[in-house]
Amino acid sequence: MRYKSYVWPNNPSHIQLTNRRDVRELRQPFAGAVAQDLGRRMRAVKGSGLFFGDTALPDYARLQSVFACGGAGTLIIPGFDAIWAQFEELEMTQDPGPGMIGYRFAFREQSAAAPPAPPTPASVIAGAGDSLFAVASRYGVSLEQLVLCNPDIRHPFDLIAGRVVRLC
Repeated sequence: MRYKSYVWPNNPSHIQLTNRRDVRELRQPFAGAVAQDLGRRMRAVKGSGLFFGDTALPDYARLQSVFACGGAGTLIIPGFDAIWAQFEELEMTQDPGPGMIGYRFAFREQSAAAPPAPPTPASVIAGAGDSLFAVASRYGVSLEQLVLCNPDIRHPFDLIAGRVVRLC
């Protein structure tokens, strides 16, 4: 399992992923009631595990420092799609013993949307076999925009590797 830059040395022993919908009862005069689906709610991830061995205390301390930093990040649980989440809770569940620390955690999905995309660079370097069409689709700009921003490129379907392509 991974959150931001922290990778668990061994996956938690228990993970609970909760998906919920917001469903309300809507009463209609003289017609009873119907269920109204107001959409998906943010997912919750809870779990627990053990850090063990000589690195148990440093592993917990590193996880605690990630928690202390705050802010949302990408949560990756093996076998599931990545979740843009907030680290909501971290609890040590037992006194640090000889080489073993128990813990519990909770994450809350930050939004149903994907994390914000990284900013698009102002220019890129063409690779071998690249074309303006390939660059346009890779960076989400139109082919027409690339042609206008790069009037000096005479062969848009056969770029020379190493060529600077302005994205505007």
